[in-house]
Amino acid sequence: TTRWTGKSWKDLPYLGEYDRLYDVEEMEEHEAWIPELFEPVRLKFFAMPRWPKDILFFMREETHRDASMVIIAGVHPDCLGKIWKEVCVHRDLRMVQ
Repeated sequence: TTRWTGKSWKDLPYLGEYDRLYDVEEMEEHEAWIPELFEPVRLKFFAMPRWPKDILFFMREETHRDASMVIIAGVHPDCLGKIWKEVCVHRDLRMVQ
């Protein structure tokens, strides 16, 4: 685990290949399991009123049809373009880390 406490925002890694905004309405049919698992967590820990602004999350452009796990990258509202949180969503385990 890397803790960014005491480090500058400039030390955070860039989004890189996470170039697709996480949007429930834009999910493909084979990705339906992702918001089913992630939305309760996102709404509880990464949305208003817990934060003054909703946290933006990004995914890779394509999710393989048989993928059993995806990584979603969250950016801090004060430091757009850099990864602040990485969330692993596991389809078969029905788990979000």
